[in-house]
Amino acid sequence: MTEELIQKFPIPKTGYRQLFEQISKELPQRGALSFSAAVSANLRRLDPETEFATPDLVRVLVRAGVATGDLRNNERARAWATVGQSLALMAHAGLRSGPRIGTALRDIALSDNRLARLLTARGAALREQAVRTVRRIASAGKPASLDDLLELLLVDTLAGSDEWAESLRLRIVESFERATPKADASTG
Repeated sequence: MTEELIQKFPIPKTGYRQLFEQISKELPQRGALSFSAAVSANLRRLDPETEFATPDLVRVLVRAGVATGDLRNNERARAWATVGQSLALMAHAGLRSGPRIGTALRDIALSDNRLARLLTARGAALREQAVRTVRRIASAGKPASLDDLLELLLVDTLAGSDEWAESLRLRIVESFERATPKADASTG
């Protein structure tokens, strides 16, 4: 079953992180000469659940090298639409990669409850929570590496990838906890 999934939805030779970087390059930051306010607005405002076949989004994903099979499968296309929307939100805010997402979430004081909602969500609920979370990071003006979250969005769509998805969830919460200031023992 797993080999069948790999054949059907192969992991890009360059890896997801390199694809995310390519998509980011297709979405210039606000203020850049190649910045397009119209494309940025379309991607930031799209509904990944129903508008995953918009020309602006598909153009960005195809130019970045996303596999045709991923775009023709509705669940994968929805996940890629959420990836594109998330990266467009960060580009519009003028933010690029920074510390791991868990660290950024701690920096913006995301509550444990909101983090738990993000990490326990699956499918459409995960995509919705991911966009909400990225909006919070972007509006706070915090650069962040979204790689773990974006990879989780894509892995969540693959049957039999529960272990992989859980390792990504653990990586996010671990970076969140490592960014938590240790309680001062002398204030006890």
